[in-house]
Amino acid sequence: MLYSTQLKLCAAALTLSLLGACGTGGDNATSVQGPGNGGKQTLPDKVPDLSTGEASAKKLRKASAADFSTYLKNGIYLAQGTTNPQDSSEQANVPDADAATPTYSTTNVQEQAVDESDRIKYDGTYLYVANNADFQAAQGEHKQSVRILKRDESGAISSSTSLITSTDFYAKQRLYLQESSLAVVLSNDRGGFFITPMSTAEIAVDATSMPFTGSQDFALTLVDIKDPSQTHITHQFRFDGQLVDTRVIGDSFYLISEFAASFDGFEQEGEDLNLFNYQKITETDIAELLPKVTDIKAGTERLLVDPATCYVPDEASSLHGYHHITSVTRLSLSDPDSLSTTCIASRTEGIYMSQNNVYLYGYYYDTEETSFDEATQTVIHQFNLAEKAVSYTVSGKVAGHLGRSNHNLRLSEHAGVLRVVTSRFTEANGMLHKLYLLEQQDDSLAVVAQLPNQTRTTPIGKVSDNGLVEEDIYAVRFFEEKAYIVTFRQIDPLYVVDLSDKRDPKIAGALEIPGYSAYLHPVSAQLLIGIGQNVQNWFLDGPLENEGDFGAKVSLFDVSDMSAPSLVDETVFSGGFSPVEFDYHAFSYIKHSDEVFRMTLPVESWLSENDSENSVSWYKRNELAAFEVHTGETPKLLYMGSSVAEQQPEADNSQYVWAGDDRGILHDDHIYYVHGNFVWSSLWQTPQDSTGPF
Repeated sequence: MLYSTQLKLCAAALTLSLLGACGTGGDNATSVQGPGNGGKQTLPDKVPDLSTGEASAKKLRKASAADFSTYLKNGIYLAQGTTNPQDSSEQANVPDADAATPTYSTTNVQEQAVDESDRIKYDGTYLYVANNADFQAAQGEHKQSVRILKRDESGAISSSTSLITSTDFYAKQRLYLQESSLAVVLSNDRGGFFITPMSTAEIAVDATSMPFTGSQDFALTLVDIKDPSQTHITHQFRFDGQLVDTRVIGDSFYLISEFAASFDGFEQEGEDLNLFNYQKITETDIAELLPKVTDIKAGTERLLVDPATCYVPDEASSLHGYHHITSVTRLSLSDPDSLSTTCIASRTEGIYMSQNNVYLYGYYYDTEETSFDEATQTVIHQFNLAEKAVSYTVSGKVAGHLGRSNHNLRLSEHAGVLRVVTSRFTEANGMLHKLYLLEQQDDSLAVVAQLPNQTRTTPIGKVSDNGLVEEDIYAVRFFEEKAYIVTFRQIDPLYVVDLSDKRDPKIAGALEIPGYSAYLHPVSAQLLIGIGQNVQNWFLDGPLENEGDFGAKVSLFDVSDMSAPSLVDETVFSGGFSPVEFDYHAFSYIKHSDEVFRMTLPVESWLSENDSENSVSWYKRNELAAFEVHTGETPKLLYMGSSVAEQQPEADNSQYVWAGDDRGILHDDHIYYVHGNFVWSSLWQTPQDSTGPF
């Protein structure tokens, strides 16, 4: 894998020219038979003065096959010589008072009708659990598998069967459940920028020099589960590239991936090496450089992208190039062979998807057109999902980045307006957190309002004694025409932002309490759940007076009066944390009745006990905490108790089972707790009396 540490941004705008002209040399150019092109290709007699086209937030344009070929090959040539990096009208999905009361919980997602993958899926009868790595290993051979458990009419759960989904190693296995089909996505963690929120200097001008590692493939297995006791795999695909994210809307399965094109034919020694290598990449068939998708069952391979359907920056000329390709692939779950892909020559950090659009976002560092304080930019490309086809619409950019975790929750589309919350460090103000409202204007995604602004100057985040904002954003959640933002350094200001006027957003109210919330979940327009930590800055304030007050915290806020949000109640789990803080799929909920909202969240705690006067033992406790929110005239937060995971059968005392994959399921008055590869069962009124593991 090859990537350059010497790439430089173009110093001045270049005159737009046809990219296809790049393959033509001067009078002394030589001609060779071009591989795969059926004719002679004229090779250049000198290397042109090339520049990377990565850092463009301008509108994209659809390229011809020749255009895209030249752009990609230029990028691969520029990237040779070093290690290749690997990167890294809707409303919130909350209970609808007018909808039929559900009987069981499903995956917690950001947007209604836009499904997200998770470790477990449940249809009311069958529970599908993606096993942790190496759970089903046979004679040293690794096998990825999914456990299928069945719930009977009494609520009892039992193991049904196990399904082998792959014999290749992948670190992550995530599921979708769609009628009679189970989709299994297998991938490895992507590398990427690690952003320290207190500074923007982490994104260097030559950000491409940062080393990353990771495999360039992921897989999709589709399983017929009409009879879950006798499943069979219908399709298996392997994709070149690294998976960015996935979503499902109706019958449409969307995979967003990034591929770093490379070429292993470059020579490292010899005379006139630059020209030789440039000629080598110029004469290479473009098909050898593009990502492919392999149908494992059929034993066939095809290109994932068609160069004639890809996009490049509108300003790109024959002297530009970039070798990363982001692909938006759609396949029909009812007809998986009908696979189509749209791609852009760009790198992507993540996505946000509404029912109408998918937004690809990435970061770059721009000192050409902006000041140092605004140099860190988030670029956003919008693609429309109308009529089951993915088509590019507009692009835009905002200053700053999207923070430390749950990045997609910092974006929300409502009534045609994209709302985005970013953070960046400035010398004058410290941390500068901004809310941007963008909408399509002509050929761009334009900022129509922002907060703070010249009229509404109050910063998001408290100003310290030194005159700087030193608080980082820990949570953002949009709900209809409101935004909730939590910042933290010593205490937790919860801001309620009024978005009813898209031209004039304003902070309506704020609440300060100890600790912070890292995930926010609207129960209704009046009540908000916060999950995070009850902590203080020990170095600034000293320890909490009572060490038992340190740990995972669940809070209920009353936000019915935007100008005066208040804390209804809270529960603290001493020494604990909840995976919900960084993965909201671990949060499960159900509307039990018109005035009762039930929810569960996993908690891991490290506790100690005195063995003797001079000896202390530490032990770990994993539990699924159950809460009720009463939504009547006097709101209440009631902790019902916890289902505790005992030692698992395949584990010994030295093994650590990561709590990040813990999940809970609510079905009527039953609770099912998934920890590791096993399940515990209990009743809502007595969650501590659990049976299992199954």
